[in-house]
Amino acid sequence: MTITHKNNPVKLAYLSLGILLELASIAILIPAFAQSTIDLDSKTSFKPPESDAPERTIGGGSRPSTIGLCPQDQKAMAKPLTALLSAKEQAVTIVARPTFFVYLPETEAKQVSLTIADATESYYYEAIVPISQQSGVVGVDLPEDAPPLMVGENYTWSVTIVCGNTKKPSDPYVSGNVKRISLDDRLTEQLATVSWQEKASLYEANGIWYDALKVVAIWKETQPNDILATASWEKMLQSVGLGQISQETLVNSHNFAK
Repeated sequence: MTITHKNNPVKLAYLSLGILLELASIAILIPAFAQSTIDLDSKTSFKPPESDAPERTIGGGSRPSTIGLCPQDQKAMAKPLTALLSAKEQAVTIVARPTFFVYLPETEAKQVSLTIADATESYYYEAIVPISQQSGVVGVDLPEDAPPLMVGENYTWSVTIVCGNTKKPSDPYVSGNVKRISLDDRLTEQLATVSWQEKASLYEANGIWYDALKVVAIWKETQPNDILATASWEKMLQSVGLGQISQETLVNSHNFAK
């Protein structure tokens, strides 16, 4: 099915939740699954780049108490739909098709919508993503059939819980910003030779949020007994004010190692 928007085709894709890594990506992001040698106390907290980008937003629902939840899912003390982002700073990536992490509350909804656009909407993509209805943190990939993000360009993405059969303006959503950057030669060389734990630290220290979060998520999922991996995940989320999400389950974990 093809949809056009401002004379640009938009493919409506159905993709799996979680993180779909090709073997080449695994070779780059995770050189080896060795025993961790990094002292947790020496790891840096996430350092976001300075930016005047707007804060991450949540919306939908008819009143503040329902924001982040579908009407049929309103439960006492339920956490709302939440984007795993710094609340104030522009988040960056080095990849053409990043993964966007969100916390999904337990829901009767069967799908979410991922959209991404630039300031003029000359780039616009939307994908419908089936969900398991289980609460937890999920990674939603910008799929391979989506146009690549351009280096230096700013984009806005959103994930919407489709409460009914079709997406409506009142459906709960979260949105954030992403900018693709290029790496200097020195950092590129470092990332090519260090261990996967150190790779996560380098991404964090250089404010490369999306890639740092993805590496730490993979580390945590593939090494579930590594207390340093769990502590690093929790510390990273706490550093951007998301401590309440840090101990939630990573949903569809079997996809992380693909």
